[in-house]
This record gives sequence, C-alpha cells and structure tokens, in this order.
Amino acid sequence: MPKIIKDVDIKILKVAEQLFEKNEYRKVDMKLIARKSGVAVGTLYNYYPNKKELFVRVFENSWRETFVEVSKRVEKADNNEQKILAFMYGLYEALEKREIMLREFLGNNLFNLKPDIVLESENRSINFRAMIIDEFAKLIKDINSRQTINFAEGFEKRLAGTFSITIWGMIITYPEQRERNYEYLKSIVKHLYG
Repeated sequence: MPKIIKDVDIKILKVAEQLFEKNEYRKVDMKLIARKSGVAVGTLYNYYPNKKELFVRVFENSWRETFVEVSKRVEKADNNEQKILAFMYGLYEALEKREIMLREFLGNNLFNLKPDIVLESENRSINFRAMIIDEFAKLIKDINSRQTINFAEGFEKRLAGTFSITIWGMIITYPEQRERNYEYLKSIVKHLYG
C-alpha cells in the first residue's frame, strides 16, 4: 500500500529551502531532498523534473514569503523613517539567511552590477534584482508621497538599488557585525529622512 503524505509539495519545498540555505547547490541532490522530505525519489520527480526547477521554485517562494513578512513589519512601524528601516532590516535578514543561495546565484562578484540578475529554469524566470528593487521602490515612493518630498523621476529605484547593494556588501564584508551594520543603515536613513 503506498504511503500517503499530506501536503507533499509544501514539505518538499520547505526541506529543499533548508538544504539550499545551508549547503552549496552542487552539494544538494534530489536523492537527499527526497530522503529528508520522506518521499520516494520518483515522487519528487513527479513534482519537480530537475534540481534547477526546484531551486528556482524555492527561491521564488522564499522571497515571496519574505516580502509578505517585511510588509507586515513596515505596516507596524510608527513613522516613515521606521518604515524604511523595517524594510531594510527585513531585507538584511533575508539576504543574510540566504547568503549561500545568493552566492550560487550571484557568484563571487560582491556587487554583481549586471542590470538584470535572472534565475531561470525551463518553466520559470525570476529577475532577482528587479524583484527586490521594485518592492523597495514602491515603499520609498509611498513614503515620499506622504512627506511631499519631490524626488526626480526614477529616484526611488536608484535609492532602492543603492540600499540593496549596500546591504549585500555589508553582509559579505562585515558578516559578524550585524548591529554595527544596522547602525550604519539607520544613520543613512536618518540623514535622508530626518
């Protein structure tokens, strides 16, 4: 009699996310994911035709969940400065948590400044940079509109891009100094919005 597992897809995604966050892509194989998920390898392949497809899905889902969580933090913030910081700290934590995954994706280039950083599989395509910058730029634009700050066209995306690169750079350059990095981010936001 076949083993029935509830929410197989969700379980596979969660296990794969944990494995990809802690291990290099090449060190995670479909057999390991299947074993840790408690499913047969064939069952895993019924859901995902290959490791890359699963990796892209994990990456996409984990960032979608991150933006939901960060949005909740932003909504709870008392003022505009705190809203920006809530987003920045949420982004920092997400990037830090996924550092191994991101290094696979971005390579060893610290500030990988290609205009589009796209992760592709046969069925999906994710523009990672655009995804982060667009979310961040929406928040900045919303805050600026309430403060009647008149920035030049496109300023929000440039600012969001600058913050994103700065955060990633701090995670790589000063990995053991999160609190000090937060202080630095706070000082930038205070000068900009204070």
